[in-house]
Amino acid sequence: MYENKVVKVNMNSRLVSVIMPAYNAAAFIGESIQSVIAQTYQYWELIIIDDGSTDATAERIKKFAEKDERIKYIYQENGRQGKARNNGIRNSRGEYIAFLDADDLWVPHKLAIQVDLINKEMVDLVFSDAHAFQENKDHSFSMSVQPGNFKGSHDFAYFLETNRIPILTVLTKRTAIEQVNGFSERTELQNAEDLHLWLKLLLEGYSFFALKDSLAYYRLAANSATAHDRQVIFQSLFVLQDLSLLYPVYKKEISRAFNTRIHQFICQNNINDGKVLERLLDIGNAIKKKPSAAVAFKWAYRLLGKRLFRLMYKRFSTDPHKVQLIEDVSSISI
Repeated sequence: MYENKVVKVNMNSRLVSVIMPAYNAAAFIGESIQSVIAQTYQYWELIIIDDGSTDATAERIKKFAEKDERIKYIYQENGRQGKARNNGIRNSRGEYIAFLDADDLWVPHKLAIQVDLINKEMVDLVFSDAHAFQENKDHSFSMSVQPGNFKGSHDFAYFLETNRIPILTVLTKRTAIEQVNGFSERTELQNAEDLHLWLKLLLEGYSFFALKDSLAYYRLAANSATAHDRQVIFQSLFVLQDLSLLYPVYKKEISRAFNTRIHQFICQNNINDGKVLERLLDIGNAIKKKPSAAVAFKWAYRLLGKRLFRLMYKRFSTDPHKVQLIEDVSSISI
């Protein structure tokens, strides 16, 4: 374990630019800013991008900025996370970039550990485990980050399966982000724009290091298990679609991950009506640019209902000895 030691600023210290998008974040942004101010590594600047808030977010930020010149407030018309983060990076000066959303928290030694680690491990990006918690709840849980070194296309498939990098734990070199043109600002990728960036970095040959220590706290929304989280499945599929166009040499691996994500979603989620299922399949059909046998899924769902459909899907899609039902019906290739 690392010691919680204060790192004094000297001529060799490297500036960390902390990028914080904020949208109607008045309720919690004060706590998030305080967790940056409390860092034992003090050579940082905090760039807060107000993404068109209509509550008291601006007032909360400006009170902190008046007292600490390292805190900078920027307003933009609502453009979502990718645009806000890119805007913050453009207006920052640090050699390193870190990210913190306006309702999440860092432990005090987060930056001190990671600035040391990114140099010691000679990598381009470091991240760590984090605790997830819900307001007024007595328990929290780890986000189960697996420690280790990862580099380039060799480890690309591992990160395709799911987003394994909590953005609030990332410290990365500015040059790496700039060389892959930062975050995507496409609307359909928002809420998965960080996954898009991590995968681009890997495919361009950059190296990561994951630390098992939990260095941050991710605040779960009260309705975190609702349709908002389900919506991320669509954005992650659009991420894979975009990457298959940008990096066609990895089309096979991306296609496999695409199928796996749809399969897991159908098996693990209680789909309340056929519209979600139809949308998943329509994305797959659009990517293939030709009619798909997966249309049979829609009719099966309508005829059987969600419970019988899921039982049938699980049974046939997980049994390798069944005839080509999974290939003919549920496989959606890019």
